[in-house]
Amino acid sequence: QVSPVSEFDVVALRTDVVGDIELLEELLASARKRRAVGPDAKVLELLDRLSEISEEAERPDKDGVPEHDRRKVIVFSTYTDTVEDLHASVVAAIESAADDSSLAAYRGRIAPAVFGSRGKGNQQERSDTLAGFCPETAGELREDGTPLSDNLFDVLITTDVLAEGVNLQQAGRMINFDLPWNPMKLVQRHGRIDRIGSPHKRVFIGCFFPAENLDEL
Repeated sequence: QVSPVSEFDVVALRTDVVGDIELLEELLASARKRRAVGPDAKVLELLDRLSEISEEAERPDKDGVPEHDRRKVIVFSTYTDTVEDLHASVVAAIESAADDSSLAAYRGRIAPAVFGSRGKGNQQERSDTLAGFCPETAGELREDGTPLSDNLFDVLITTDVLAEGVNLQQAGRMINFDLPWNPMKLVQRHGRIDRIGSPHKRVFIGCFFPAENLDEL
């Protein structure tokens, strides 16, 4: 429905629109300036955690869990944009890591990012990714119980599209890169690895908590 311009205070409306545009431009400039400062501190912290996990996985395990299974990590984030950006940052950092770095063990072992929006990735591609990450619990098995899929990936970065209905207990580590508003989402995420049939006697789940000022907000 089109309304006549006489029903509006055009001068005030134009002033508000111009003000909004100026504010958005200021926010955009601020975001670009912050990004140019250097890498995201949260990404650096995540890389530190991955490095620690890799180092721990190299040590002998009395329960006989293979090193590659003890190195497997699922990283959850709520937003597709975060998953895409985080995946690119992690891949770049690991590919450029020194050969003697503990991160080098993850080189070529990062699964494609998984998310459900924007129509990216069909169901078969997602199934193939999960089978490559956890072939023993998320892939098809032969009659003798051995997996059909090769063990291709050690790090899986995903949105909550994988928070339900998938068996990823071959991995024993999970990191929540952000906290969802609904705490039940955390329970659902954790249930991907804290499951009957896990080869791990203990699973490890970490959370990034918001900064104090954001928590107060």
